[in-house]
Amino acid sequence: MTANPTSIHQLLARRVSGFSLEQPFYVSPEIYALDLEHIFYREWLYAVPACQLARTGSYVTLRVGAYEVVIVRSRDGEVRAFHNSCRHRGSLICKARQGQVAKLVCPYHQWTYELDGKLIWANDMGPDFDASKCGLKPVNLRNLDGLIYICLSDTPPDFQTFAQLARPYLEVHDLKDAKVAFTSTIIEKGNWKLVWENNRECYHCSSNHPALCRSFPLDPEVAGVQADGGVSKKLQVHFDRCEAAGTPAQFVLAGDGQYRLARMPLQEKALSYTMDGKAAVSRHLGRVAPPDAGTLLMFHYPSTWNHFLPDHSLTFRVMPISPTETEVTTTWLVHKDAVEGVDYDLKRLTEVWIATNDEDREIVETNQQGILSLRLTCPVPIHRVRKAASCSSSTGMRPGWSARLRRVKWLRSEQMTQFKQLSFWSDAEPLECVTRTPEATNVVTFSFQSPSGALFNHDPGQFVTLELPAPGGPLYRTYTISSAPSRPTALTITVKAPDGSTGTRWMLDNLHKGMRIRAIGPAGNSRSCITRLINTCSSRPARASPRWWR
Repeated sequence: MTANPTSIHQLLARRVSGFSLEQPFYVSPEIYALDLEHIFYREWLYAVPACQLARTGSYVTLRVGAYEVVIVRSRDGEVRAFHNSCRHRGSLICKARQGQVAKLVCPYHQWTYELDGKLIWANDMGPDFDASKCGLKPVNLRNLDGLIYICLSDTPPDFQTFAQLARPYLEVHDLKDAKVAFTSTIIEKGNWKLVWENNRECYHCSSNHPALCRSFPLDPEVAGVQADGGVSKKLQVHFDRCEAAGTPAQFVLAGDGQYRLARMPLQEKALSYTMDGKAAVSRHLGRVAPPDAGTLLMFHYPSTWNHFLPDHSLTFRVMPISPTETEVTTTWLVHKDAVEGVDYDLKRLTEVWIATNDEDREIVETNQQGILSLRLTCPVPIHRVRKAASCSSSTGMRPGWSARLRRVKWLRSEQMTQFKQLSFWSDAEPLECVTRTPEATNVVTFSFQSPSGALFNHDPGQFVTLELPAPGGPLYRTYTISSAPSRPTALTITVKAPDGSTGTRWMLDNLHKGMRIRAIGPAGNSRSCITRLINTCSSRPARASPRWWR
């Protein structure tokens, strides 16, 4: 199915949070072109570990949509990136995926460039030719503690904030002392959003990933983060234990959802991603304590998720190839002095994630085939507990297809108009309690829905006043709304009954699933968001939507 400005804004306008995207988002060449233009050509993308460019003249090439990039270690030790296109006639300079060179030489007319991109030889160009103006075009590059990121935009977004936040988490892993033990590149015959959507939930894990589940926990108490960024007591204990040992662990999330970090525990007694849960490498990469610190999960959208373990590290790179093809590259990093066959067995090191990647490939491809066979109109919502998302089962982060489609002029006014036309709850209708979840002594989280099925529209930090039918007359109590504005299907509050409480104590003792009560609100001033159709949550740490969807 093709898409045009009119059909795209109509598709967006009728999108409902918690339901999958419709078919064109996964197959349309027009939408794929917008994915590239507004996401992959503008955002910082993870490229390679710096240790893959260990020697002077080491290079790797990377294709991002229509762009070819070469990343090379220069003579001064710095890693640089350039457009892999000769300034003379535009020919590719480096054709291999990786290699080692003394100079960058165009195979067409032999124009020769130094490793810093300067043109140093061009035959028969005449006395007026100025070689200083014909160097290779640079590409923005940042080296984050051994992880290379690039950005194709002439005006790249801020990277420093992410780097400052991530650096303390990464420093204990000593990636400067790493080497590549193995790299796997697979082509998944599915749209890149399906790859991310599958990654951002583990609803499928128990039935599809037997090897991974030997070490990766499925219990949301230890594998998940709440929509408001809160964590369970069990998970907080893990964070505190790691921090006390000098290993940063707390869950952190960018305000726009662009990146997040958390050091998550593995299954009880598991130390690494291996079939028996024991460490895969005896000579550890890094200084992570305690030994069962688990995995540092670091996501930076739209191109990478990572697992940094006490003994080794894994990086994952996602790169779209076509509307229905995605390249996924996994790299296993070990200590530079670790010896294969002595300090680690390569099969044991890689078998869990090789199996998991192949299982995910089959899931994504089967999903894509099903989407191609019909016009997906989202008849069934995503699993409530594990719903990873928003734009789709989908693309919150799961970054959504549209990258900053709100910046596309023909969407701005139409989106807002369609958003305002949705049916939202008003306090003329009661709220129905649908769940009550004890959190601690005298602390309970209540979730409410509209009996008519209307959606909720509120801003971060707003509150709602409940009319409680307590003995002696109604009591009015006001509570801050804890559910994310991007989850419009329910309104959630967490309440605590202090000593001497009457109203809140009545709620804890008497308010149960199925009861309806009157509510007033939402009220309170807060920053307004343009779009609340997106939401991200998962049994894997996930929460906010990226800035493209805000």
